[in-house]
Amino acid sequence: MVFGAIPNALLGGGSNTFVYFVGTTSGYSPATINVDSGVGSFTVSPATGIISGSGLDPAKTLARYWSLTASGISQADIAFQYPQADVPGGAVESQFKFVRNTGGSNNTFIAPTGLNTASNVATLTNVTQFSDWTLSDDGPAPTPTPTNTPTATPTSTPTNTPTATPTNTPTATPTSTPTATPTNTPTATPTATPTATPTPVSVPTAVSVAANVTSAGATAHTVTRPTPTTRASM
Repeated sequence: MVFGAIPNALLGGGSNTFVYFVGTTSGYSPATINVDSGVGSFTVSPATGIISGSGLDPAKTLARYWSLTASGISQADIAFQYPQADVPGGAVESQFKFVRNTGGSNNTFIAPTGLNTASNVATLTNVTQFSDWTLSDDGPAPTPTPTNTPTATPTSTPTNTPTATPTNTPTATPTSTPTATPTNTPTATPTATPTATPTPVSVPTAVSVAANVTSAGATAHTVTRPTPTTRASM
């Protein structure tokens, strides 16, 4: 175990894991660093007590922190092992969260990727800021560890618009208006009026009287009798 800071050259690519066997006079607190991205150096320095000026509640915060310094390393996974004696009586160890402090009371609470309270090891992946780190169940709800979750592309669900069923409007059946049957009015048969057959009436023809004067002075009369003429009687 080394008291104080240990620098080490690390290669990136996800295959470089290095355990820093560090601690303080009050206890052994190694740190494991796995570099995900970058090539450079990494330094781990443990310290006892609460991060100065952080404002964290000592009754709920681990009495230990680790100062991390990286050069050329852009992302890494970290794991801290802490002495049980550093857990304060007022803290609920199973609710420990990682606390990243970047100066003063600038604290960020992050849920651990893994927490084993039996072996006192807390793990956090995808770390990109290297500063002072500790554990605490103080503060607000932790910020979830970022994961690459693909954004779901919403699927457009077609709306079934019912087709209007046409209403069969019955066609009006024309009413047959009976054609008036002409009444056969019998033509008046003219009554034959018999033509009166005239009854012949005998009209006497004028009697022609011729006076013949004889030389003796006597007048002789010739009487012609009329021939009966038949005249129709109406």
